[in-house]
Amino acid sequence: MRILHAIPSLEFKYGGPSQSAASLMNGLAELACVPASIRLLCKSDAHEVAVSSKITRQDIDFLYERYWVPSVKEVKTIRRSVSDADIIHVHSYWNIFASLVVHEALAADRPVVLSPRGVLHWKAIAYRSRYLKKLFAGIFVNRQLGHVTAYHFQSDEEAANSVTGRRNDPAPRIVADNGVGIPSLKTSAHAAREQTVGTVSGDFHLLFFGRLNRIKGIGLQIDALRRLRASGIDAKLHLVGPDDGVLEGLKALADQLGITSHLHVHGAVFGQSKYLWLRGADVVLMSSEFENNSNAALEVMAAGGVLVATKASVSISAEDLGAALRVDASVEALEAGIRRVIYNKELATSLRSQAMKYVRNYHDWSSRAGRIYSFYESLL
Repeated sequence: MRILHAIPSLEFKYGGPSQSAASLMNGLAELACVPASIRLLCKSDAHEVAVSSKITRQDIDFLYERYWVPSVKEVKTIRRSVSDADIIHVHSYWNIFASLVVHEALAADRPVVLSPRGVLHWKAIAYRSRYLKKLFAGIFVNRQLGHVTAYHFQSDEEAANSVTGRRNDPAPRIVADNGVGIPSLKTSAHAAREQTVGTVSGDFHLLFFGRLNRIKGIGLQIDALRRLRASGIDAKLHLVGPDDGVLEGLKALADQLGITSHLHVHGAVFGQSKYLWLRGADVVLMSSEFENNSNAALEVMAAGGVLVATKASVSISAEDLGAALRVDASVEALEAGIRRVIYNKELATSLRSQAMKYVRNYHDWSSRAGRIYSFYESLL
């Protein structure tokens, strides 16, 4: 089976979607029991998630990366790549590249699986302007999405709330996160802390790791930091990740709250270094307004991080199995969650241990890849 995966970029700065898609492809490439050829249609970037050497890659360039607009020449590359595959798996959707790949797949009568990665969720669509939503619904939902062969959703919640244009005759679907790789990190939490935040004074180091985007609710974390410090706790908050247009506003908020010197911005961190940050922090915070089965949360747990997250940021199964602490989306609840961890070392140690066990048992990419491959077979 020739399986073509299409995604505009695997660059680290695009966060969960690129890393999650790479995890699935790597998992498929490593399946020893299946006769499959894994191909990748994607832009080549200097800082991108590593993919297996067993994957055949076709690089593609773009005229305009804001909406991933390819040149006429690259449209021909897309057409050739699609025609030479048995099944096409498109990751994400709100861009010209993804729409073109779906169009070419349908025109070539190839089965196309779409992983919308949350962008078809009505909450995500609501973040767009009403004019863009009308254009999106008129052109894509009615004319293209209704003809997609099958959907791959990351969670039951995404599947139930996504706009697919197939209300009366739903397309085949599979619900499965792509999983994450288990890092081969032997460094202890103490040593990881020394290698990352060791030069910054403070008793407790809080970490946000990911894109600095408004949907991540980072202002809640800054406010929680203010409350902790006002009660005498010497806490610092570290922001590690690329800015997606909100950094100056976050700095202004910290200045307004009088805690500028306790907010540390480190920029993007790539490769294995990220696992040192995730393991070394006393608490890793997630406070998103909306997440689609967060890949970032899985990576925190895979690294043995202590995760305190709002309920929208991490699945309830992680909490049920003692792998993460879930709280309501309020500054009071977030602060209380942080306090529970920093005052209870046994709880923190247990969260680290159970987090790694949870990912290993339920979310490693090899087991997810087997399920996805079986789904491909059912479509052919």
